[in-house]
Amino acid sequence: MKAKTGKVYQFKVMLKGICPPIWRRIQVPEGAIGSLHK
Repeated sequence: MKAKTGKVYQFKVMLKGICPPIWRRIQVPEGAIGSLHK
């Protein structure tokens, strides 16, 4: 299987006021960035 090439946007999401820090890294392909608000 051949991997698609293109831009990938990476976000780091952290919860405020939590110790130890809780975070997640989210990667979104360029074509899907517009649908994040849904």
